[in-house]
Amino acid sequence: MTHFSDSQINQPTIDFLKNLLVDEPENIHTRLQLASLYIQNNEMEKAVTQVSFITKIDPNNSDALVLQNILAHKQQESAEKQNSDDNLIKINLNDIKTEDTNLAVKSKIKFDKVGGMESLKEEIRLGIIYPFLQPELYKKYGKKIGGGILLYGPPGCGKTFIARATAGEINASFISVGIEEILDMYMGQSEKNISNIFKEARVKAPSVIFFDEVDALSTDRMKNNGKTSVINQFLTEMDGIEDNNQNLMIIGATNTPWQVDAAFKRPGRFDKIIFVPPPDKIARAEIFKLNLFDKPLDSIDYLKLAEKTNFYSGADIGKVCDIAVENVMREIFSGEPERNVTMQDLESAIKQTNSSTKEWFSTAKNFARFANESGNYSAITDFLAENNLD
Repeated sequence: MTHFSDSQINQPTIDFLKNLLVDEPENIHTRLQLASLYIQNNEMEKAVTQVSFITKIDPNNSDALVLQNILAHKQQESAEKQNSDDNLIKINLNDIKTEDTNLAVKSKIKFDKVGGMESLKEEIRLGIIYPFLQPELYKKYGKKIGGGILLYGPPGCGKTFIARATAGEINASFISVGIEEILDMYMGQSEKNISNIFKEARVKAPSVIFFDEVDALSTDRMKNNGKTSVINQFLTEMDGIEDNNQNLMIIGATNTPWQVDAAFKRPGRFDKIIFVPPPDKIARAEIFKLNLFDKPLDSIDYLKLAEKTNFYSGADIGKVCDIAVENVMREIFSGEPERNVTMQDLESAIKQTNSSTKEWFSTAKNFARFANESGNYSAITDFLAENNLD
């Protein structure tokens, strides 16, 4: 049996995760994975850098707090073992410098990286991309360039990726904002955070600002427990009353559009509402390729895998690939010879999983049928009918 170190096993995955962060520097899940691998490799300072970045964005992230405790424990072990202050590796979780936290980045992702989903992409082209690419035409007909759209659908279906690809299509600056980056315990700071985000987007226009989980901010104001001023600041910035929002596109994402305050959906705000369905067959095949591209593989029939994972989200497919790889590695660690991941491994992993989107549809269809006066949820009923889920 071949013996190999943790660093040898982990390095290809580390390289892959680092490449992902080039285009998605704020991806907390990726940074958590990277920090864990650095800890396994005993590269503690690199692990601390990742954990520090995460806790700056989300101070209460439970996974990051666990990693903090592990790092603190390892620091203590190192100190006790070396018994010399001069030789200690001192890790200060609060003082490590993180990567550049400049909000705006140029997205390198375009629609050619989004497999399938052609009807969705065309809807976004009509609502967002063509106005930015042909401003004179829109100006001639008195149409403003910019505004807001709300992407909704089951979790794990790529709303963030689609927003980033949209920015890439129009060569716009892209600012991705999680709700935890806005809300602050100190009075007035949340409003300032919102103002700063919009200010940077205007300076670097054309810009796309992407707000994930916007429902957490916009839930019915009567239930917002003192967040009214924060919501009002957000709406003021969207309206551009005091500033020019020309060439500024605001994209919100939510899994629960029925919980979004009606004030957010008024004309000039999130007035374009677009359904992001689970990935279609072509998209699922591409997602399998993406998740497996750096793995040792036998011949894989990606379309066949896609056929077996109808209604799976991108996150569901990622889980299938993880299970297949883990099963192979478990064999190797138990003494079996190294081998590639096979089609059989992946099909077996599919049998161990289920689609997470069906639960979302069981809830969403009630709103689509009984609370659809505006017609915003008609896409849900259409999808259910087309796929015999109603």
